[in-house]
Amino acid sequence: NTNTSLKKLNIYKGENNQTPTLWQSINHNGGILSLIDANVNVHSKNYTYYFTTEGPCNLIFDTSQKAKTILLNVLMASPGDQSLNWNTYNDFIKGTSEQQILLSNTPNFNNSSPWNILLNASNSLTTHQDYTNFSVQQDRICYCIRAIENNPFNPYNRKDSSYSNIECVTADPIVFFPDAIQINGYNTTFYPKGIFIDYDKSSLEIFNRWGQSIFKTNDVKTGW
Repeated sequence: NTNTSLKKLNIYKGENNQTPTLWQSINHNGGILSLIDANVNVHSKNYTYYFTTEGPCNLIFDTSQKAKTILLNVLMASPGDQSLNWNTYNDFIKGTSEQQILLSNTPNFNNSSPWNILLNASNSLTTHQDYTNFSVQQDRICYCIRAIENNPFNPYNRKDSSYSNIECVTADPIVFFPDAIQINGYNTTFYPKGIFIDYDKSSLEIFNRWGQSIFKTNDVKTGW
């Protein structure tokens, strides 16, 4: 509220389940404030934040609720068998109405990213076993958890979402080589075949029996 005698904000931060401590104080007289905390590792820790508003003579006007980030972990037992676990987000003012498990083939996320809703879940779910298989053209599957606030009611006329970290699993390449080639006959070209091969990051080099390089290419589909 910009009509108060607000002097500054004290912002507190805690890692995992540790008690939050003072992170920074900002001189501010009210209105909207947005901060980005770049000193985090969202793939291994969750973080808790809250702030206090301070007026003259160090008087604390108010204290916000504590908001804790969602930490998602994904373990792939084998391609097509992925275990997900996460902590729930329970810090909306109006509470959490539901959670969504989102599925994509890219770790790059923005509000217009083409995420598929894999599952609409209750606000208490913390684990899920996913059996989404990799396709021949797709060697990576990415997951994200989205918590959705309850339907709006006065005086809060907005419905927020909170996203977890994005976790991806990658299928190991399965590579096959021909057993033999016959010059001027069948199998005249030697090159690897298989699935989940990243051809943009692959190269092929052929050595003779004396260890001399006789062929090298970054286009393994062309072969030797």
